This record gives sequence, structure tokens and C-alpha cells, in this order.
Amino acid sequence: MRWIGENATGILEPTPDVIKVLKEKHPKASPASKGSCLSGPARRVEPVIFDSIDGESIRQAAKRVQGAAGPSGMDADAWKRLLCSKQFGKKCEDLCNAIAGIARKLCVRDLDPTLLTSLTACRLVPLDKKPGVRPVGIGEVLRRIIGKTVMTLLQKDLVGATAPIQVCAGLQGGVEAAVHAARDCFEDPETEAIILVDAENAFNLLNREAALNNMNIVCPEVATYIMNTYRMPARLFIAGGDEHLFSEEGTTQGDPPAMGFYACGTIPLIDAGNIERKVTQIWYADDSAAGGKLEEIRKWWDNLCIKGPLFGYNPKSSKTWVIVKPEHEEKARTLFPDVNVTSIGRRYLGSFIGTDQGKEAFIEEKVQEWCRDLKQLSD
Repeated sequence: MRWIGENATGILEPTPDVIKVLKEKHPKASPASKGSCLSGPARRVEPVIFDSIDGESIRQAAKRVQGAAGPSGMDADAWKRLLCSKQFGKKCEDLCNAIAGIARKLCVRDLDPTLLTSLTACRLVPLDKKPGVRPVGIGEVLRRIIGKTVMTLLQKDLVGATAPIQVCAGLQGGVEAAVHAARDCFEDPETEAIILVDAENAFNLLNREAALNNMNIVCPEVATYIMNTYRMPARLFIAGGDEHLFSEEGTTQGDPPAMGFYACGTIPLIDAGNIERKVTQIWYADDSAAGGKLEEIRKWWDNLCIKGPLFGYNPKSSKTWVIVKPEHEEKARTLFPDVNVTSIGRRYLGSFIGTDQGKEAFIEEKVQEWCRDLKQLSD
């Protein structure tokens, strides 16, 4: 269904205009500022916890991996055949064990990043956003297999370091948790409004230097692996063209640890935004929200606009919405002249936050969209 009707898209030719947009969406690295870096001793991580990464865990990860090939040309099916097929006998087991050794080394030793450039390289595919360009990175399947294996082992550590406010780092049902939390917050009698924030190109603008520094404090178990795979800019080969770019900021699309890395990178910003605990924050990756009294939300929003850019989080007021209860709408428009204000509601993470009337209109629109797509599919 995603490829028909209103959701239909295609690959753009790498024209000069398209390449210009891709370069804008993959900026040069910015130095970390003093206000964005945590300090203090990092918790010691015992290397023995990674001994459970063995050939069998690599084989299981290979069974679950999907998707197209990176720059090497080997897609997920090719790697599944190499690592899981009985046709090759013990050679499959030997290869799985060798890759497991690489994974363990990436988790416990600081490696020369120049040795990992082929592993971290990606294909960059410009999709038609209608209008605009949506860059999609396709990394090496081997990196995705290793990343899945490492994240399976460290998922509980990542969730423990980021939840319950930031729920994108592997928490089961994270999207549903964020939606229910936002809805419960809005429906609380003490809540006057909730703000839904949209950030500009968030995953590609995360300040990587600050995030790598903070990983040692927020979640040291995964810090060495992230440092090894993100310390050096990844080369991005543009599909259909001869040019290449470098990913110097943010996270890499298609990399299993990317969401956990982004979640950990936002934790210092989340903590700095609500020291007095007077608003309720809900974060799913770059989709942030805060509910409470209007005056406190305004303070939170001002703080986010000041401190967010230090971490590479740049709120866009033109796409940010304040959902306010009708009796407080006038006050909300006075306090938030630079932000969109509604008393009906808005879409949030595929669901809807707001009045019953707004929910019914949202559902009706979605049903009509599905009917149009199904009709086009049947035709």
C-alpha cells in the first residue's frame, strides 16, 4: 500500500539540484560546545559481557536481516545464504564465528577507524518527497548483522539508560507508549495544553562529537561499539551518480544501533529541559512533546530553542503545534505567537491527540485515504 496512491514515490536522478539538497541534509561536523558535553567518571564495563556474542548469535541475526545491498553489492539474501545455508557445511559456522570475533572486538577495543571505512560506507538514495528530497541511506548488510547482534545483547542496557521519557531505544511498544502518555497527559484535568515539537533534519544534525562523548556517561556498555563505527565520517555513495558525500553528523540510516545512539544523545537535553519537573515530557526519537500549564510549557519551549541547537536539535516553530483546551485558547495564542495553536487537535506518531470531534475527522480522513488506495490497487 505504501507504493500506491498518495504515498507513491520514486528515485530521483542525481541532478545538481538534488545533490545540492543532499549536501545540505548532510552538513559538515560542528564542534561540541561546553554546554552539550557531560563530565564525570564513566561506569566500568567488564568485557566478559560480550563473550556471549558467538557464531550462533550472528547466524540468528542474519536470519532476521532484510533489505538491499550496500556499496559492496551483497544484499541480505546473499548474506543469509553465506551464513545460514547447509550447502557450505562447516564453512558457514567458521564464517559466523569469525564475524562474531569482529563484533566482540568492536565492543571492547578502540580500533583504528580507517580500517572500518568499508564497513561503515553506505549507498545514498534520493527519494522523491513530493515536494523535496528524502535521502535514504543503505548500509552494508554485514554492518547491520553485527549491529543487530550487539543491540540484541545490549537492548536492556539501552532501555534502562533512556526510558521512560525517551522510548525509542528498543522499548517494546515504544510508539504506543508515547501516544498513550501524550493522550493521558492532555486529558489530565490539571493540563492546560500540550506542545508537539517538530525538529529540522534531526537525525542528520545530531552533534556527533557531543553524542559520542555523552555515550560514555549515559550508556557505557554500548559506547565503545558506537565510537568505533561513528568516530570517522562514513562515505555515502549517491545512487545513479559518480559523486559521494560524507556523513559527519548525526546517525546512519539503516544502522540497528542508530536509534539507540540518537536516544542516548538526547538524554542530556531532556534532563536539562525539565529540571523543575513542572511539565510532563514525552519523547520518541526526535518527536518531543510536553504538557502542563501554559506558562510552564512556554518556559520549556524557550529552553528547548536555546539548548537544543547545542545538541543538534533545532525546533521548527512553523511545524510545531500547541494543542490547547478550548477554555485556554486565547491565553495560548497570546503566549505562543510564534507557534501554531489549535483547540481541535493534531496528528501525533500516527495517532491523534485532541478532541473527540478531531479524532473522528482524523479517522474519517484515514479511511477515505485507504479506500482510494484500495480502489487504485484493484483497478
